This record gives sequence, structure tokens and C-alpha cells, in this order.
Amino acid sequence: MTLQQLFDSIGNNPTFLLIFFIGLPILAFVMIWITGEDSYKSPWNFIYSGIIYAVAVPGIFATLLVAYTIFFENTSLLQVSDNFDVCNLIYIKSKTIIKTNSRF
Repeated sequence: MTLQQLFDSIGNNPTFLLIFFIGLPILAFVMIWITGEDSYKSPWNFIYSGIIYAVAVPGIFATLLVAYTIFFENTSLLQVSDNFDVCNLIYIKSKTIIKTNSRF
């Protein structure tokens, strides 16, 4: 499977990807609402770490795939799927939500 086929398959069926990346910021908001001032304590900081890694790893992977496609395959930025741009924006927003609302 080439990168273009991967982009096309995700572009044709973006529902799982969008549910995953929209669900994680919602989960972060719910966790902040539940924990309140105790967000820095032991069980909660592991959950926040899991949320950050669940968003960061695919977000960084999407960024690297887009960079690889643009620079090494000489593909135009307009031909790259918008789903990866949405993933990167949600990655940045989720990380910002968790960082500003907790002492983690």
C-alpha cells in the first residue's frame, strides 16, 4: 500500500478518524470537569498522559506523512487530504486544553 492509497482510504472513510479525534478533546473536557482541583494527583495524571499520547502520536504521524508526501513525492499541498490537517488542528487544540486547565 502506498501513501497515496492510505490517504485515499482514509479520505473515503473519515468517520472513525473524526470520531477518534473529536472524542479525545471531549474526553479531556469531561476529565477536567470531573477532577477539578485534583487533576495533578496520581490516578488522573496517568489518564491525562494517555489522552495526550493518544492525540500526539497520530497527529505527529499525520504531520510526517504530509511532509513526506510534499517533499519526497513532489505532490502539491492541495492534493493532500484535508483529514490530516483536521487531525493536526485537533491535536494542537487538545494539547492546549489539557495544558491550560490542569496542573499536569
